[in-house]
Amino acid sequence: MKLHVVTRGDGPDLVLLHGWSMDSAIWGEFAEALCPHFRLHLVDLSGHGRSPRVAPLSIDSMATAVASIVPPRSLLCGWSLGGMVSMHLAAVQPALPRGLVLIGTTPRFSSGHDWPHGTPADALASFAAELDADPQTLLARFRASMCRSDPQERKLRRLMSSLPPAPADLTAFREGLDVLQNTDLRDDTKRIASPVLVIHGGRDTVVPAGAAVWLAQRIDRARLHLIDECTHLPFLSRAEDCAALVRQFASEIESFK
Repeated sequence: MKLHVVTRGDGPDLVLLHGWSMDSAIWGEFAEALCPHFRLHLVDLSGHGRSPRVAPLSIDSMATAVASIVPPRSLLCGWSLGGMVSMHLAAVQPALPRGLVLIGTTPRFSSGHDWPHGTPADALASFAAELDADPQTLLARFRASMCRSDPQERKLRRLMSSLPPAPADLTAFREGLDVLQNTDLRDDTKRIASPVLVIHGGRDTVVPAGAAVWLAQRIDRARLHLIDECTHLPFLSRAEDCAALVRQFASEIESFK
């Protein structure tokens, strides 16, 4: 199974992995700011955008599909679900990535008695039921929630409204929710040897900032950059700033401690 990838620019390889229910078009201005400095690989994850679905969809199958198209020693930049795929790939194939950039991501999306930095299981179950009942309304509300309380909310809402509607076949979206609900990568973080840059919005209500703090503390070679006023989309609301962080990370990666 071959993922859909658009390659642009020239320089070190940088692979961009989007979040649940999105596709590679989400990167917008962030990708434009990076293109002069990297060879970008804009990937549609399995069952999203123009990539076919792997059956069954799982964190393993998604990471395997990405590994099959990633040039050796690439930087992986993953947002939300894409960040989870990046972490799992780095844990199971530690020699493959040169480094990771994790934006608005978490080792575990659902909360539990020993993990307060997530979404309650009953809320995720309700979300899945609403996806089946009225996918267009659910996705519109989800996209709006990612923008709320960001200083660039109006701009972000315009960007979200320009994204494609829900597809007719929701199988991959449903299975993607199952991946979010059932994946726990906390043990995987112990096996990540690559340097890691963690970027997170301080006002993120989709993935609480506590998850980013935890990642930065747990992964040996990780640094955290918290953007206090941003929500779940710092790479869009602060595209130039986030791109500058990635460029700096790439330039310092060989001496990254």
